[in-house]
Amino acid sequence: MSDTEETGEIAKALSKLQARCGGIAKTGKNPHLGNRYSTLDDAWKVIRPHLDELGLAIVQRTIVAEGRAGVRTEILHSSGQRIGCELLLPCQGNRGTNQAQAIGSALTYAKRYTLTSLCGIGTDEHDDDGNGAGKPGERPKSAPPRPQARQRPPQAELGREWVGREWNDLLDLASPELAQVALTHWGAADNSEKRAKTVEWLRKKVQAERGDQ
Repeated sequence: MSDTEETGEIAKALSKLQARCGGIAKTGKNPHLGNRYSTLDDAWKVIRPHLDELGLAIVQRTIVAEGRAGVRTEILHSSGQRIGCELLLPCQGNRGTNQAQAIGSALTYAKRYTLTSLCGIGTDEHDDDGNGAGKPGERPKSAPPRPQARQRPPQAELGREWVGREWNDLLDLASPELAQVALTHWGAADNSEKRAKTVEWLRKKVQAERGDQ
């Protein structure tokens, strides 16, 4: 379904939603890079409590077609107005890959990004130096050291389970654009060695994208 021509009422409701919602917490943790990220549950915990009072409802329709999976997320207002967007990601299966898991990862990723994008709610970026920034005579605290990436086994010893687990964690940290390219590469990897190299490539891209050292 397309957006309604009139969006005045739903825009007012979304403005109130954005004013009431704080930043989304980051309870997910990537064991390989040490980064934290917001999960789909984190997003719903912030958004869901305000929907009924504002006359809003959110529907996420699953789409699986031609080697891609994703969702169309729609925000509905009691006035009958609605807006929506969709995101589809490649999820081609290959040898050693559980396609159902690949589809599940793509759906979760698409649900999270379309939900937060439509609602206009961002993550909770805490400033560790904020409390002392305005105090005269007090030097600002130095930023905490970045967590070290978890030690990985040699590539020759990378098992299918490790590769799949790290892949899903990295995908959660990647931007939608990077994730779409990465999933295309993953779909073309037809053996364990190529999949391990794809994970290595994605790790470097995620670190560069997030400014990690």
